[in-house]
Amino acid sequence: MIQIGRPDDAVDVLRRALRVEPAYADAHWLLSACTADNRAMAGGWDEYEWRWHKMKTVAYHRGTPESPVGRRRYRRQDNSSVRGTGCRDAVQFVRYASLVKARGANVMVECHEEAGFFVPGVDGVSEAHARGTTLPPYDVACPLLSLPSVFRTTVGSIPGVVPYLVADPHRVTRWRRVLEPFRNRLCVGSCGQETPHM
Repeated sequence: MIQIGRPDDAVDVLRRALRVEPAYADAHWLLSACTADNRAMAGGWDEYEWRWHKMKTVAYHRGTPESPVGRRRYRRQDNSSVRGTGCRDAVQFVRYASLVKARGANVMVECHEEAGFFVPGVDGVSEAHARGTTLPPYDVACPLLSLPSVFRTTVGSIPGVVPYLVADPHRVTRWRRVLEPFRNRLCVGSCGQETPHM
């Protein structure tokens, strides 16, 4: 029903399924897709947290329970670690770093190496580390995609200060030289996948 453009009907079916089986992770996860783009956005993000039950990715969180980074105030020395699962996640959700920092934390972002060239320049980011490397000690941790739920995000409260991504000047210079011969031509860029192993 979602794929044929009938999300409201899908919501009814999924809620009926959850009345029968409240812990049905797939139904919660699909419900998040139906509600994330309407007035129930905050609830949709809460449902999206069921992805951990669906994907069983405890190891990705280094075996530690995640803490509600947005629901507390920090001492000046507190470190908060936020993590993205891919480059696209980092591009979209690293904007939430400023909200975490506003609560007094030093924000460390763990991301794919490919995202490392733009993440350090984002407002609110204190440090950026390649995924899988040893991180400095931190007090709380949270996946980037969980921050919209933590901050009770609605359509009107999505962090909207733009531009929030800054291109590395050296990369800009290099690509300007590469693309110079094509200045007067129509250039179309495409990307078929995020990383080679996907």
